[in-house]
Amino acid sequence: WRGVYAETGALSRLTVDLLGDIPLTSALPESWIIAIDAGNGCMQSDCACIAADAAAAPKQGNVIPSCFVSTKPFSLTTAASLRRRHALYPHAKKLSELYPEAPNLKGEDALAEWDGEIRLTWARWINSFGLHMRRSGHDNLLAATASNDFSLVPKSKLYYATLSRTEIWAAMNTFFKQIGWLGAEPDRGSGIGFGCRVVPTVDAVRAAATWQLQKVNEVWPARRSDLARLLEFHNRYIRVVAFRLAALLGLREDTCYEIWADIDERTDLWIEILDKVVTGAKGALPVPLCRYAKSLIAQFRKHCSAMASRLQTMGHRDTPLHLWFLEVEARERVHLLCLASSVDTIRPAGSADVIGRLPQEHRLAPDFGRKFLENQLRNLTSRPTEQARRFRLRSTDIDAVLRHEVQGLWRFASSSDFVLVDWVQRVIPTLGAIADDVFGSVPSGLSKQ
Repeated sequence: WRGVYAETGALSRLTVDLLGDIPLTSALPESWIIAIDAGNGCMQSDCACIAADAAAAPKQGNVIPSCFVSTKPFSLTTAASLRRRHALYPHAKKLSELYPEAPNLKGEDALAEWDGEIRLTWARWINSFGLHMRRSGHDNLLAATASNDFSLVPKSKLYYATLSRTEIWAAMNTFFKQIGWLGAEPDRGSGIGFGCRVVPTVDAVRAAATWQLQKVNEVWPARRSDLARLLEFHNRYIRVVAFRLAALLGLREDTCYEIWADIDERTDLWIEILDKVVTGAKGALPVPLCRYAKSLIAQFRKHCSAMASRLQTMGHRDTPLHLWFLEVEARERVHLLCLASSVDTIRPAGSADVIGRLPQEHRLAPDFGRKFLENQLRNLTSRPTEQARRFRLRSTDIDAVLRHEVQGLWRFASSSDFVLVDWVQRVIPTLGAIADDVFGSVPSGLSKQ
């Protein structure tokens, strides 16, 4: 009983006096938070209360299937013990009925005899599991999910990230072996992942980007096209550029994207983005510029130059739109992405202008860029391939790209080895690989150079 209770406490993070009351899945109450599947050797935890205001699962199938009930394995030894006891006590409804010999326990009781200076209590053991998994090199979100200790990650992780059952099983199998256990019980079930319910699939993002390009090509303005067609072409191209930058910069939902034209894509390694005001936050935070994003911005400047020339030829010189095109070309401090309803009326583009114009079959979350990037950065670096090792990132590298703010942010800690330039150089190749895989070539606007 001691080993089973110890492992159950580590995976549930419940205080030891509650472990015996954990229900078995064959006898789940109507309202439950955690349960043990003795037959399949796994535990289920309903963590919806942590992200109660998260988006509901959409009806269309362009997202990764997920929910806020995590399913995770016990070790081989514990799973075997649970099955044996369940065969002995087939009518058991909770864990204590599988192990009737287990005494009533308190957190301050000793888990085992220990000669060390710090007493090994149940409370210390239960609170150490997730921290040790994290310090053993595992992704922070995987460690938090395995241990139910979500203080290891910013809460915003649950709004952007999703973990597949395969990821959870693989990480826990590795960690169990690291700490001397035999490994994880094999996954005998088939279920959806854990986390955000509106993370777009790669195919969904790729399909939406392709649809946008098709709409741009439909209104390509010939030399003698009228002003209305020229402006419609520009607005559609703006949406193409904004969509891709939102994905590669992890932009939040906003009424206007705070990206400025004074970026120098020829030399800048990162740009500063302030798209959320939080009490106590330090202001704008850096986001790396990968090669694809730089090429996209450079191509957009060529588009602005060509548009300015076309407007001048049409007799619209020195109008607000014409002047804005020239300012973007000259890298002035103006919004980089602006829509135009006329030569006299322009406004910065926001997420509603980009995502809101997608048809229902391609509809994505307004902050799809954060959800997409959070998961792609982790997925690309966690694959057990030689290519993936080239893109290996730390959990904290990914947190910095997404601009997650937490109390005592790791990069400001006295023991932190965070160096801005080193971080950028680690992240840029991974971002570039994602961009090449999802978007392919850089789309051109009015200029074909």
